[in-house]
Amino acid sequence: MFYTDFMVRTPTKRELVSRCLKQHGGLTRYEIGQITSIPRSVLSVLINDMLDSGAVVIAETRPGSGRGRPAEVLRLRPNTPQYLGLSLQTHRSYLVATDATYHPLVNVAIPRHFEVDSAQRVTELLQAAAAEAPTVDLSYVHGVGLAVSGLLPNTDLVSPADSAATSATYAVEALERAFSLPVTVEGTIRAAAVAEAERRQGLDNCFYLRISDGVGAAQIAHGQLVTGAHRLAGEIGHLTIDEDGDRCFCGNRGCLETICSVPALSKRLGVTGEFGLVQAWEDGARDARDVLTSAAAIVGRVVAQSALLTDPGTIIIAWTLVQQIPQLLQVLTDSLDLYMLPSLRGVVEVEAALLPEATAASLGAALLAAAE
Repeated sequence: MFYTDFMVRTPTKRELVSRCLKQHGGLTRYEIGQITSIPRSVLSVLINDMLDSGAVVIAETRPGSGRGRPAEVLRLRPNTPQYLGLSLQTHRSYLVATDATYHPLVNVAIPRHFEVDSAQRVTELLQAAAAEAPTVDLSYVHGVGLAVSGLLPNTDLVSPADSAATSATYAVEALERAFSLPVTVEGTIRAAAVAEAERRQGLDNCFYLRISDGVGAAQIAHGQLVTGAHRLAGEIGHLTIDEDGDRCFCGNRGCLETICSVPALSKRLGVTGEFGLVQAWEDGARDARDVLTSAAAIVGRVVAQSALLTDPGTIIIAWTLVQQIPQLLQVLTDSLDLYMLPSLRGVVEVEAALLPEATAASLGAALLAAAE
């Protein structure tokens, strides 16, 4: 098992070839070289590697001119997955398999997936993928990425029996047995941030906040995913907001996660999940509106303060609750403006996440694998 940093986002030469073939269809090596400007010697090695891995196929052979060798016309192999990304979250598991241009070929989710260990999760995800898309041949996978929820050693983060680190190890072992490939591992929040950045051309400085079962953030600075000395950068959910607040699993009291995560809000209002929170708001219950408004304001303040440390060009908010309740999104942005350094107001873009929770981290894991 190994970890990686992710550079956002100069296309690799492999990507250039894949995109070229996707756009133009069948091309010879000479034509690919003319379009991509990849040196002939480098392109030859790359094409041979892509042929060996099944990414491209020889579609036809054109007669050579004079005594020249016949020219092979290359095409992307249709519906052949090249990169696999898995995301093991607190209660759910996701898998995506993409082609060489990162177009998803199969996307599966197991919603209540916390009563088995991480190796079994991997097995069941692969079985679900085979059932969902029986014509997709996973034997052509060229890279495998894994996103794991929770980087702190806590027994409740990923599965009942394992810490996050142990779960990652078991999952990696299962994936290595299945594919005989090294596995790139990252946290779910940072993997999701990578996927969001990929969807925005030219974005190389951003702060990504995600609130769901937990709370976390990620920073991309000058195109580099910031991980920190102990791979704990972005654990914003454990900032202390209220020293007399509820006990957090990390051992402290009043962490941001105990105030605005979906489980914390649901417990406080006596409802079930995000649907229950939205329903409580729509029912107009005063206590529900007060609690949710306060949480959104606190998040806005924390993000503004974080921006002073990270100086992002863009702030990406992945919190479906405020996207479903526009009034809360306004509270959050008003709070952010209030606490933002005046010179940054109106300069730092604030955007909602483009990708749903169900695909962001697993797609990011696949992108991380492709970057290796």
